Amino acid sequence: MTNSPEFIRKSEQKSSPIFSGGLALGMIVGISFGIFLMIGLEGIFGQNPLAQPTVIIGLIATLAALTSCFLALLALSEQRKSRQAGTDPVLIAHFSQREDARDMIMLSISNVGAGAALNVKLEVIADFDPKDHEILTNVFERHEPFRTILQNNSISFNFGVGFRLLGDNPVPPFTVSLEYMDIDQTSYSGSFSLDIREMEKLGSEKSLHQRHAEATETIGKAVKAIADGTKKPLVIMQTKKQYQNEMDELREAFRKQRME
Repeated sequence: MTNSPEFIRKSEQKSSPIFSGGLALGMIVGISFGIFLMIGLEGIFGQNPLAQPTVIIGLIATLAALTSCFLALLALSEQRKSRQAGTDPVLIAHFSQREDARDMIMLSISNVGAGAALNVKLEVIADFDPKDHEILTNVFERHEPFRTILQNNSISFNFGVGFRLLGDNPVPPFTVSLEYMDIDQTSYSGSFSLDIREMEKLGSEKSLHQRHAEATETIGKAVKAIADGTKKPLVIMQTKKQYQNEMDELREAFRKQRME
């Protein structure tokens, strides 16, 4: 069993000291040091340069300008973060059920972020032999990178049939590692620990989509059999009045049966 945490996500991007506020902070510290140095000149030269009104006004204006610059840089940094959040992809690895065959368990990579994920590299790491289990798609082999996974989209693999994966010899937990980029070439990485036992006791009943497909297929086969002449259709012809009379008789018989 793997000891890796269930979810780790990291991002690597180039940051500028201007956007982080380091430059503005350094300027304020430098100006403050200069003011204290000028005050110290009184003890050296016997006069205080700050006693001049023009000097005091200039220093106040400089401090106000530096404070405004610092606040503007912080606002710019927040705007940059908000813009990145609008294009930041977030990929997760998880198990799911196939819509048209709910007994089939899928290994899915879904983009739940706000932007497209580019050059997605998938690596599935396990400390067991996949051949010892009834896994349909060997996702443990190297896979070519996916060029793009758009937001709100998924890539899924047929992992296996539920009762076989969860039988007497269940598939042990394994780790899925993902590496990808956004449109600004910022790199991301994620690591997910998956355990097939989380799919226990989930319903495998036929979905509405599957029932519709089977009903359509049945109708199609019946129509084809009639068209080929291998099956003769049963046609019942009656007038509208006859149909209404038949329905009235059935309703009356049902009413009498309830009264007895």
